[in-house]
Amino acid sequence: MANLSSYLPGGIDPSAVTITGGTINGTAIGASTAAAGTFTTFTSTGIDDNATSTAITIDASENVGIGTASPATNLHLETSGNTGIQIRSGTTSYGNINFNDGATAKGQILYNHDGDYMRMYVNGSEAMRIDSSGDVGIGTASPSSTLHLYGTGTPIRLNIEATTGRVESRLDNTSGAFIFGIDDSGGAGFGSAYSRNIYSNGAYPMLFWTNNAERMRIDSSGNLLVGDTASIGLGVLEVTSPSAGRAHEFYKEETTITAVLGNWRSNVGSTQAVVARVLCDGDFENTNNSYTGISDVSLKENIVDASPQLDDIMAMRVRSYNLKSTGARHIGVIAQELEETSPELVKTGEDGLKSVKYSIMYMKAVKALQEAVTRIETLEAEVAALKGA
Repeated sequence: MANLSSYLPGGIDPSAVTITGGTINGTAIGASTAAAGTFTTFTSTGIDDNATSTAITIDASENVGIGTASPATNLHLETSGNTGIQIRSGTTSYGNINFNDGATAKGQILYNHDGDYMRMYVNGSEAMRIDSSGDVGIGTASPSSTLHLYGTGTPIRLNIEATTGRVESRLDNTSGAFIFGIDDSGGAGFGSAYSRNIYSNGAYPMLFWTNNAERMRIDSSGNLLVGDTASIGLGVLEVTSPSAGRAHEFYKEETTITAVLGNWRSNVGSTQAVVARVLCDGDFENTNNSYTGISDVSLKENIVDASPQLDDIMAMRVRSYNLKSTGARHIGVIAQELEETSPELVKTGEDGLKSVKYSIMYMKAVKALQEAVTRIETLEAEVAALKGA
């Protein structure tokens, strides 16, 4: 195409030429309509479409409006329907939007067509990625779950915040919902204002694991099972221990011997009250002063009369002593001394301490008393016979 200056007389600047009429390729300059595929009058501050309407406007501030004659920002898109921007790239390329400080891209939104992932940069570094499976990684470019948070050197937190309303994290599938939450100021969600809640509406257990093994569960009836997966009785709290450990152990930081280590309560008589307790010096106290053992015949076999016990009872040394832990004065036997004459009454614990089966000792005493009474009765009969002779 020839340059305009080649058609002008010498010395005339082409930029100073104004065309007010005539035709170009058969189309009148300044006409009110245009043939398809050509152009018409240039009277706007932007670019006209083929219907003589302004399609793109560039205002005096160099703001660009598409679909609007009054752009409010550097690039303003507006329609009465759906609006979008399309960035088309090759199948092995990427498309991106950069946010620069001068020549440096500080922020970026990028889609990589080769790996089919989207990433977001903040302050010059990748902050988030959505991979081709839809998994979201924050702080990691290789998310291994639906949402994967990763960080180093600082606490990793996921905050869900409200003012006085209820906040909750909810997990759902066909079995029901599992919720961690804080109730609102009126207790509308869980029944108690600002209560902290772990909630499940399915008839399924709640399991607690450590070191890849289940340690505790709350079953669907509300029973707490520790060390077991199924209830073994009627207890609300059941503790099962492997053979190498203890089922339970209680400790209280206390130096007063009369302090209560633990209470047992019931509402027998329609009033809740303490019915038994253990003190820190080891005393066990109850309200009815009754101590029983299960002695049903269904639990026993090879039932015969006990052998004489009087000699064993007479061989026992009943001692008076101070307990080292409390200094209190007691009366009783010494396990090592008793073991010499009645070893069946002594047992040694896993910690090496010896204990005495006092309840069985009492039965031996009963048997010895029966023997003594029999001897007394025999002697009385003999005395009576001598007196009558």
